[in-house]
Amino acid sequence: MTDSFDQAALDMFDTLGQDAVFMPKDDADKTCRVILRTYDNLNLGQYEDVYAHGATIECLRSQTGRDPEPDEMFLIGDVYYTVQSVLPSPDPEGRFIKVVVI
Repeated sequence: MTDSFDQAALDMFDTLGQDAVFMPKDDADKTCRVILRTYDNLNLGQYEDVYAHGATIECLRSQTGRDPEPDEMFLIGDVYYTVQSVLPSPDPEGRFIKVVVI
């Protein structure tokens, strides 16, 4: 049985997300829905003239089975994204995962 918060999370990713494949090193590939965000000219804060390009992927732990690890990949369409790090989850229940990818 899915509680109402889990169902709301699934509904949100069904609406806002896109199909992806999580490719763990030590297990079978897992299909999931993800929210991909890319950042161009992201100001790094302290220095006005330092900018970066980056991307994050948000996904549901219930679909990946666990937190992705560095060097594991997501396939979205025909583009592979490699996990660089896992960001802390703001969700106290741990439903959501956000990773930095290249």
